[in-house]
Amino acid sequence: MMLEYIHGHQAGFWIALGFILLALEMLVFGFTTIVMFFAGLGAVTTGLLMQFGVLPHTWIAGIACFGISTGLYSVLLWKPFQRIQANSTPQ
Repeated sequence: MMLEYIHGHQAGFWIALGFILLALEMLVFGFTTIVMFFAGLGAVTTGLLMQFGVLPHTWIAGIACFGISTGLYSVLLWKPFQRIQANSTPQ
């Protein structure tokens, strides 16, 4: 029953997963592991692309987009986050 609902509403699943990962990163880990932040952004991006009809509502397309967008966010945002973390350490 629950798997059928998730399968029928994949865009909502990816968006919810993304917000859960972002909340965990902020509230539990306090931005110490940036990996979950990138994964959360990737999941939200995947859900929004599905919601707007850019991606088909298939698991293969969702997982592929999730992996690719997570990787892109990691490459694009790694240096800025390293600079932010280096500036916020107490001296």
